[in-house]
Amino acid sequence: MKKASLIYLAALLSSVSFAQNIFVPGKPGFICSYYGEPVNLPLRIVNSSENAKQAITAIMDVVGLGSNFEIKQSNIPNAAAVNYNNKRYIFYNPTFINQINNESGDKWAAIAILAHEIGHHLDGHTLSGSGSHPETELKADEFSGFVLRKMGATLLQSQSAMQLLANPRATGTHPAKGQRLVSIDNGWSKADAQINGRAYTAKTIVPAQPKNTAEMPTTSRVATLNKAYINFNVIFSGDRNNKYFITSNNNLVTLRNSQLLILGTMVKAKYEDYPYAIRMEGSDDIFISRSGNIVNKTGKNIGYLKS
Repeated sequence: MKKASLIYLAALLSSVSFAQNIFVPGKPGFICSYYGEPVNLPLRIVNSSENAKQAITAIMDVVGLGSNFEIKQSNIPNAAAVNYNNKRYIFYNPTFINQINNESGDKWAAIAILAHEIGHHLDGHTLSGSGSHPETELKADEFSGFVLRKMGATLLQSQSAMQLLANPRATGTHPAKGQRLVSIDNGWSKADAQINGRAYTAKTIVPAQPKNTAEMPTTSRVATLNKAYINFNVIFSGDRNNKYFITSNNNLVTLRNSQLLILGTMVKAKYEDYPYAIRMEGSDDIFISRSGNIVNKTGKNIGYLKS
């Protein structure tokens, strides 16, 4: 199972083809990734897809401004606002964007991430040259909530990207998940109040508890998948060091290096004793019994589901 998963992961990661032009050979003036992961340099970039350009246009139409940046695909963890040589960019990883849209069940998670990065540019954060800070991240989160309400998203849809994979703890550059959810809520509620002609009062964002920076470096990241999106934990006997999950969309997923990876899909099977199977590209189906045991095609027990 582990070997099959690694084969699939390799195929998945290689499905995104990046041009070999090297970008940011030195340190850029500003770079911010959505969840706070470190961005490895140099970066490789290609032109963005038409879908991404349309999403950017839709966001900018809401705020009534023209784009003062270029959008590109890149080999970054998720998405980032970048200022380099006095030129502004938004980079995004198309594989990650597809994965998080798949898990959230709609387009809003990706739009929220792009809106957050746009917020950094429009608020002038990328001109500081000092990198990410918790206060500027909260402002960009609030901007994304505001924009998504104007575009017609619900509060839950506006928060879905943050709910799925945000760091539950604050770091030196990014606030804790709970703080960021409140900030998105404030932006969404402010726009909702404007639309409906109501008064607006912002929710208080509780300061994060002081942390020992020697124990938690600013580049640390604890990747989590929100419980609301998990139907089962999946335990494989031959791979107990990694965590696997069946999500609410019936996908088999894992978290590797702060990335959400979709390994396969749980589908209905034709066997009475094994009503479900997990289907993975390039590998034989594995089957799930009524009691939650997982077996391979020869009937060997290789794991189990845990609710």
